Amino acid sequence: MRFILEVAQSLTPASRLLDAGIEVLVTASSFCIVTGTKLMFARPLRFWPAGAGSVVVVLAVVSGVLSPSPTLELAASISGFLYAGGLFVWVGVMFIQRTLARRAGGRTTGILFLLWGVHKLDYPFIHALPGISGAAYLFAH
Repeated sequence: MRFILEVAQSLTPASRLLDAGIEVLVTASSFCIVTGTKLMFARPLRFWPAGAGSVVVVLAVVSGVLSPSPTLELAASISGFLYAGGLFVWVGVMFIQRTLARRAGGRTTGILFLLWGVHKLDYPFIHALPGISGAAYLFAH
């Protein structure tokens, strides 16, 4: 579903509703990743990931429905990145803690989730800096 919205976003003029829909789906997928990880490791589910995700979803929907407000759009975007980044770091820590004495695959998965989470956490702050996208592209390839 998210892919369909992203394709629609690239083919149509800018739409706050499409942006909000993508943000809601990113938040939902982040929540599903942490929920699945907790279930896999037989750890109890807590309320705060769902509560924090609900706040992110409300911000995204309100910013998509209300008249253009750059401050509200920025708050929705940053909160989504912070939510996803925080959850991915948490998932990485869970993988590393639960697989420390076991196989390297679990540790590698944990480290990759940590890196992905750090990327999500820093993205809203450094993506607009000159030279970052070029350096990141070279690093990725």
